[in-house]
Amino acid sequence: MWAHAGRDRKTVEKFLDLLGSERCKQITLVSRDDADWITLPIAERCPNATVCLDPWHIVKAATDALDEIRRAVWNEARRSGNKQLAKDLKGARFALWKKPENLTERQQTKLAWIQTLNAPIYRAYLLKEQLRSIYHTDTVEDALALLDAWLK
Repeated sequence: MWAHAGRDRKTVEKFLDLLGSERCKQITLVSRDDADWITLPIAERCPNATVCLDPWHIVKAATDALDEIRRAVWNEARRSGNKQLAKDLKGARFALWKKPENLTERQQTKLAWIQTLNAPIYRAYLLKEQLRSIYHTDTVEDALALLDAWLK
């Protein structure tokens, strides 16, 4: 166990310096978030490490991908002059981001509207939620089955 003040690349490099290059090569698993200040030094100095991302960052990546799709559809609606669709999509972001159990009634209505109107956005939403559900299963076997289905 090692702890040090700082949340930057220099802090990670200090830790790796203390380990030394031979011990860095022996590292086989690294649990970390997806920040470049962590990712890059680990990739450079721990060539045998398999990276394990935490559930929050994995679901965040899926949420970011969902938002890219929402923005692309929104931009297309604006370009094509469909101002009402663009306005409705702009207001849909939080309904798409939140956990279904935390949606307000208005957000539930917005999500139902997206389901009937825009297949790409709703499909991305379902993929995000299915990915999130993998981390809320009771057994490893159930989680692996959900992950396998998600990948397909």
